[in-house]
Amino acid sequence: MDKNASELGNCFPNSSPSNLPIQNLVKRSILLIFVSLAFAPIKLWFDDISITILQEKLLLSGIIFTLLISLIAFLLIKILRGRNWARIIYLILIVIGTPSSVYSIPSEILRSPVLGALTMVQLSLVYYALFILFTKPGSNWFGKI
Repeated sequence: MDKNASELGNCFPNSSPSNLPIQNLVKRSILLIFVSLAFAPIKLWFDDISITILQEKLLLSGIIFTLLISLIAFLLIKILRGRNWARIIYLILIVIGTPSSVYSIPSEILRSPVLGALTMVQLSLVYYALFILFTKPGSNWFGKI
């Protein structure tokens, strides 16, 4: 096994050369989700209303943000380790949050077209990552563990 495959073995419980392409897809989907998370602070730069709300309720906003990011990071780590339940819980969270995200896009575009565009890109990254995780060959990897 080459060095790259052995490094993956630390993260993936079922690492074998035949599974590497699927594992790379799973890793790519997790990377896309992390990139989408990086959009959150960037979006704040373009959204005066969110900044005002955050300043008014700084402690509560900070606690909620920290808990949410911690939960997502925990789920992503578990997804990387092949835990099917984490993949499903992440999907449920995205499905629950989708209506409010989609509903907010028109008002975000009115406040700042860049903000609306960033939200659409962010959602696209997450949905593409979920597509990878729930379709073949990505979904096959979760069945092998």
